[in-house]
Amino acid sequence: MALITEKRLTIGMIVLLAGILVASLFQKQPPAAGKGTGMVDQGGVVKLGFDYIKDADYQFDANLPAQKDQPPPPKLKQLDGRTVEITGFVMPLYNPDPKQFQFLLAQSPNGCCFGLPPQIQHLVLVRMESGKSEINDPTVPYVVRGTFSVGIDRDSGGYVNSLLRVTAVSVKPAG
Repeated sequence: MALITEKRLTIGMIVLLAGILVASLFQKQPPAAGKGTGMVDQGGVVKLGFDYIKDADYQFDANLPAQKDQPPPPKLKQLDGRTVEITGFVMPLYNPDPKQFQFLLAQSPNGCCFGLPPQIQHLVLVRMESGKSEINDPTVPYVVRGTFSVGIDRDSGGYVNSLLRVTAVSVKPAG
């Protein structure tokens, strides 16, 4: 009897996970910023796609001391201080309050749930310049515009916060 129950539970879990995976395939994905490169400069504003930043080869070991951090790849470093516009999904950091002033931006709403865990260059830390932003639906893509910063950012305890950051002047739903 226990074998039958365990078998049903396993099949149920497989069906549930397959359903979640299929549903994620139909999620609206952010539009690509440019064909091939994932980066298009439009009048001083860089339209940046996650394909561009994700493809940057960057090996990072958070267990090493700050003195041993590798410098960011030149392809990312060239964006430091530039005004960018990037589209992605909000991942709240501290609480489920829709008024977020700091959050992670990811390429997909379930970017961290299937497959390999994201690398440090796969997520962008967004900090609002003028306080809080109203994030009404974390399942839809948002367009973030602001100043891009590249480089390892550590807190006072030495823990790594991010490699890529945007000090945002606007956050609005895409489309």
